[in-house]
Amino acid sequence: MHWCSIGRSGLSARLLAVTVFVLLTCAPVWAQTRSSVIGTIADAQAGVLPGVSVVLQSPDMVGGTQTFITDDNGVYRFTDLPPGTYQVTASLQGFRTLARAGLRLPFATTITVDFKLEVGGVTESVTVERTTPAVDVTTALVTTRVDKDMLQNLPLYPDLGDIKWLYSLSPGTVMSTSFGGPTGGSTTKLEGQDMQMDAVAIGANWLEEVSVVGLGANAEYGEFDGVTANYVVKSGSNNFHGMADYRTTRPNWVADNMDSLSPIIRERLTKPKIFSRYDFGVQFGGPIIKDKFFFFGALQQFYKETQPINAIAPSTENWPRSIEKVNWAVSKSVKAELMHSYNRRDREGWAGNVTREAGSVSNSPTHFWNVRLTWAPNTKSLLELRTGGQDYVVDTYPMGPNTKAGPPPRRDSVTGISSVNIASWSHYLQPRKSFGATLTHYADKLAGSHVLKFGTDIQDQSETTVSGFPGGMSFTDRSGVPDQVTIRADTSSESIGKRRVLFAMDDWKVNDRLTLQPGLRFVVNRGSTPTSGTVVRANMLEPRLGMAWDVGQDHKTVVRAQWGRFHQHIFTTAWSFMDTAGGATTITSRVLADGSFQELNRVTPQQTSFIDPNFTFPTLNQFFAGVEREIFPEVSLRVTYIRRDFQNYYAFIDTGSVYAPVEMRDPGPDNVAGTPDDGAMVTVFALQNPGNSHFVQTNPSDADWKYDAVEVVAQKRFSNNWQFMASYIRSTSRGLANNTNPSATIGTSGIWANPNTRINAGGRSGLDHPNEASLKATYHSNLLGGFNVSGAWTYSGGYAWSRTATFQLPQGNVTVRTAQRGAEQAAANNQLDVRIEKSFDLGTSSRKVSAFVEIFNLPNLGFAPPLGYIEASGATFGQPSNWVDGRLITAGARIMF
Repeated sequence: MHWCSIGRSGLSARLLAVTVFVLLTCAPVWAQTRSSVIGTIADAQAGVLPGVSVVLQSPDMVGGTQTFITDDNGVYRFTDLPPGTYQVTASLQGFRTLARAGLRLPFATTITVDFKLEVGGVTESVTVERTTPAVDVTTALVTTRVDKDMLQNLPLYPDLGDIKWLYSLSPGTVMSTSFGGPTGGSTTKLEGQDMQMDAVAIGANWLEEVSVVGLGANAEYGEFDGVTANYVVKSGSNNFHGMADYRTTRPNWVADNMDSLSPIIRERLTKPKIFSRYDFGVQFGGPIIKDKFFFFGALQQFYKETQPINAIAPSTENWPRSIEKVNWAVSKSVKAELMHSYNRRDREGWAGNVTREAGSVSNSPTHFWNVRLTWAPNTKSLLELRTGGQDYVVDTYPMGPNTKAGPPPRRDSVTGISSVNIASWSHYLQPRKSFGATLTHYADKLAGSHVLKFGTDIQDQSETTVSGFPGGMSFTDRSGVPDQVTIRADTSSESIGKRRVLFAMDDWKVNDRLTLQPGLRFVVNRGSTPTSGTVVRANMLEPRLGMAWDVGQDHKTVVRAQWGRFHQHIFTTAWSFMDTAGGATTITSRVLADGSFQELNRVTPQQTSFIDPNFTFPTLNQFFAGVEREIFPEVSLRVTYIRRDFQNYYAFIDTGSVYAPVEMRDPGPDNVAGTPDDGAMVTVFALQNPGNSHFVQTNPSDADWKYDAVEVVAQKRFSNNWQFMASYIRSTSRGLANNTNPSATIGTSGIWANPNTRINAGGRSGLDHPNEASLKATYHSNLLGGFNVSGAWTYSGGYAWSRTATFQLPQGNVTVRTAQRGAEQAAANNQLDVRIEKSFDLGTSSRKVSAFVEIFNLPNLGFAPPLGYIEASGATFGQPSNWVDGRLITAGARIMF
């Protein structure tokens, strides 16, 4: 967000009217902060110099050259700046002109560039080439950036074409959990606009950077209990630029890493096969009108044909995508930015234990758009308006010649094989619409200087699901003989979510060294369904207070700290069960020898689950404190202590069922009673009144966990032919609630609804990784015409697990943990990937063609990834349930101009 200003007379009547209208009536979106260059100009004796002409230049800046005259304190500021490379020039009559060039400005960053002008002739000038400050000393916000240099040079796994895991390149994220948060707790944004990770796909080469915020987020940021990752798309500039790239993996480029496994496990974990996989893209950007109108556009095609583990036939995935973006300087004070993205993911194939005729076809077209308009009437204020949205559709239906009308599917309960037709078809629709407004005003001479921000955000979204059995029936066979049939008409559900936000914050620069960032965010969430009306009414207050202390005059060391409250973002699926009108009667019948049906059970839809009127969204109370230092030019080191308290997680409780304790013998790892490995007696719980369950979704007082960590991160931007990012995190995460997929702990058979699930449930969080380390690096050599060598190493301690056993109780088979969660620790994830690229200049260094090879899992290690062990007692207890690919090679080429 940039600072615009209003004169000392205050807001003009026009601006005030527009602001009031927007803040009261606009349905807004998250206010997206842009970057700034600020500084103080003084003479050789450190006396401030007002009236200095400061000029900002960059080919990446729409609107052309900007000029600022320093104020009475010698301060200048340029705001609302896009990422790019800048030059700042300061000049004043009687002093030598001084320029700082080659300043690389990342997204959502403020860099401080001070000048000391020496007395001299007006024609005398000195240009100083200077490295970009590596530390932002003006904010408590801790931002990890994966910039375009890293994105274009690191080995990125081929299936990362959908970019949804690119933010895991930043420290603190392992699989889908960030800083101890729950799976699904992070939010992703494209150009500041919320997006569905599984829906929107853009190429990694289209991105300027991935900006990840988890610590120090001010009142502009919400709602998340992991991190917020913003994907920033490249823009056009005054220079034409483009790229075309191609990468592929061939069938014989995957090594076997299962030699250490027993023949039984190897047979169960059938090696996946790759028949074809490639990704091709082209992009182009430049000026339509120099300094006034820039464009960027890209097309990409991703395709793969593979055979997953245990599948009996190949599956295909075809994923074309495109993006268009324009930046327009309507006038000196008004700028506009428009972006649109489209992708269509078409899949056809088979999962494990599914015959050919039971395969499925899936189509998911998605449109995503974003519009941003800023008005800067003067140098102290900015009004920003935003609107955007997403239309996401997924249709899953039978593979021809089968149809939704039949034939009905079959599943064999003995062999586990599904056949004849797809198990069920579905139609899923998720539209999102959002709008936004933020007013930013710079004020000085009020106990320091202030950047005041006031904003409002609104987002409306819904989810609609329609599904059914082909032909309205689903058969269960026993060793090939028809046994039972389930008969049910099509079902549907719809859930609606509305978010309304008001926020206010201040970047209060108390003096030259200390910045305070108080803020308050008020969130109103409403959830409803067509049949039940409004079922969720949650009003949440989120106070935040941050601090940044610029330790030295060189602006190279900053001490940061913040306490803040956050809430989880809206999941409309959390109350979709309240839409009861779309249900259907379910009839279970025995299939007789003559093919006729004998009804066994009939269930008529009725509401057995409800929502507590006081239901609210999970809370994250976060504190961190740390120090960051520029230890060498372009190299920063930060050390941070992090404490996160995850509270008020929602879960179902059962107020109707009655249980009685029963003592039973643990059957041991073999799950067979009466054998030498039998364990101790276990208290389990037998249901006394079947059919009387009454589920209420609420916020149990003990649905929480705590995360403590120390993080060390060192990073160097690309300069002098190399860059790196290295990190180490030591952490612990413990509690009764769990940060793994919560359906097993918060559902109608979870910890708070079933006392058997609660047994030994507390302890280490499932995705507790006590040690996390990573190193990503790129080196460019000019030898042999130029080549790059890049590598990515990641290590994370294994997830927490423990053995489970099955007991026969009156209500049926019940699975219970026999030891506290975390009694066992899975093998660590230890991965090393490398990339080697040879380039050839085409006349200039900016025009080149290159060829590259990427090698993933270079040591060809065999290990189970997180959630990869079988916890259930029995013949397969402790065996891996999944396995990673062996050494995998991709090759490709790229041309840049």
